[in-house]
Amino acid sequence: MKIAEIEKLTKNLFRLRWNPFHEESFADPNLRFPGVYLLAYTGKNLNGQKIDERNILYVGMSNAQGGVRSRLIQFRNGLEKYDNHSGAMRFYREYQGNKPFSLLKGKRKFFYVALSVECISEKSRLTAQDFRELGHVTCLEYYAIARIKEKAGRPPPLNKFGKRPNT
Repeated sequence: MKIAEIEKLTKNLFRLRWNPFHEESFADPNLRFPGVYLLAYTGKNLNGQKIDERNILYVGMSNAQGGVRSRLIQFRNGLEKYDNHSGAMRFYREYQGNKPFSLLKGKRKFFYVALSVECISEKSRLTAQDFRELGHVTCLEYYAIARIKEKAGRPPPLNKFGKRPNT
């Protein structure tokens, strides 16, 4: 896949419309594949709305056998119990005050979009092309973060990046 193709995938990701996160069963069969997902956390109803990069709290990805679905479920479970997903654990500490999400009284909700890349992710069955596709998923995550940085003027707040050493 060429850079232009990654840019096309990025555009396709940002053309998607928000879905309600907590009311979703993640039944879409494409979610079984590796891919990238975006999460928003807001008091606005974003269901069915176009993506505004300023609303994105987190960009995640999965190259695991369970695909994007398993990672979204891990995030949701991590909001209730401090485990399963580093982004959810950070949210649990920094936004929830170490309390389960279900006990919060706020009006803010999560919304998600996800773009999957159809490929095999089972380690024993990976072909050379599957390795390439899995690399594209990782690349797509960084392209999504770069787009958010360009459009919103900052990376997604829940994604943590180490400080650059003084050079």
